[in-house]
Amino acid sequence: MGRKIIFFDIDGTLTKCEKNIHKPTPETIRAIRKLKENRIYVAIATGRSKCFIQKSILELEPDILICNNGAYIEMNGEVINSKPISKTYVVDIVNTGKIYEIPIVLESPECCYAVNMSLEERKRLIRNIAVESRFIKTVDEQKSFLEQFQIYKLIVILPTKEKFDIINRKYGNEFNILRQQSFYSYDFYPKNVSKGKGVRIIKEYVGNKLTESYAFGDDVNDMEMLNEADIGIAMGDGNEELKKHADYVTEPLEQEGISKMLTRLELI
Repeated sequence: MGRKIIFFDIDGTLTKCEKNIHKPTPETIRAIRKLKENRIYVAIATGRSKCFIQKSILELEPDILICNNGAYIEMNGEVINSKPISKTYVVDIVNTGKIYEIPIVLESPECCYAVNMSLEERKRLIRNIAVESRFIKTVDEQKSFLEQFQIYKLIVILPTKEKFDIINRKYGNEFNILRQQSFYSYDFYPKNVSKGKGVRIIKEYVGNKLTESYAFGDDVNDMEMLNEADIGIAMGDGNEELKKHADYVTEPLEQEGISKMLTRLELI
C-alpha cells in the first residue's frame, strides 16, 4: 500500500525564534505524531545543519531530514544525498572573511565552526537560532577542522551593505546568499542545491511506494519545495510571493495553522 509524505520547513513554520517560539506548539506536536500513527512519512526540510535542528523537533522522530537546503539528506538514519562545498572554496571564503572581518560559521552535520566571531556574536547567534552552544566550536587550527568535517553550508554575518556587496561580488555567481530572519545573518550555499531538489531526491528514492506529497513553508527558499510537492501550503504570515504560488494558505503557527490544515486535508 502506498504512503503519503509531508515536508515541513522549520524556521517560520514549525518554530519562530524571532518571536521566542523555539519549539513546535503542543498541538503541532500532537498533529505530527498523529501523522506518524497514520503511516505518513514526516520529513523536515530546512536550511539548518543536522546539529542545529532543535531537540524538540528531533524528538518527533522524523523519517527524513533534508538539511542545509538539500545539500545533506538522511532517511531513517541513512545518508542518501551528500553535496559538500569544496574545501578550496571554503578556505577561500574563510580567508576573505578574515581580510574584511566578516564572521562566518562553517556547518557540518556533526558540529559547526565559528570563524572571526566574538563571544558576544556567538551568544547572539545561539539565542537567535536556538541551538545548543556545544555545537558551535571555536578551533584554533582551521585546517584540522576541515580535515575532519565536510562543510555543507555557511552562515555569513553581513551587518552592512558594503560587506554584503564584497561577498556577493566575489561569490554570488556560484552561491545563493539568502537573508535569515534576524541578526544580519545570511545562509550561504551552492546554487546547485535547494529544498526543491531535496524533495525530488526523496520522491525518486521512495519511488512508487509514494502516493502523494505535501509541503509546508513560509519563505522564498521554500518556493521550489512547495512547487515540487503535489500540494504546497504557505503559512499565513509568510512571504507574500510564496503565498501566491501555494495551493493553500493556512493560519500562522501560533494560531495552530499546521494542525488545522492537516485536519482540513483529512491527513489526521
